[in-house]
Amino acid sequence: MSAILNAGRTGSCLWALGNLGGMATTTQVREWLEAHGEKLTPDQTRISLHALARSKPPRAALAQKGRPGFGTAGLWQITEHGHNILSKGD
Repeated sequence: MSAILNAGRTGSCLWALGNLGGMATTTQVREWLEAHGEKLTPDQTRISLHALARSKPPRAALAQKGRPGFGTAGLWQITEHGHNILSKGD
């Protein structure tokens, strides 16, 4: 777990996504992090989640695209690789 938390914002977002049941909106991830002492802006959260999706292999995937400006956040799902990282604590 410590390695995940030392991975910066992306690690924090992966940890939050895992604790939210593996699927959550950008807003839910941001609010979970804020409730646990890490304040990120909506843009920082979205960028970090996109970084997880672009990692090789991907740690998260965008399950449903949001509509910025319309009050709709993207829906993210943790991948099998993301689950493996959380379960190993790497």
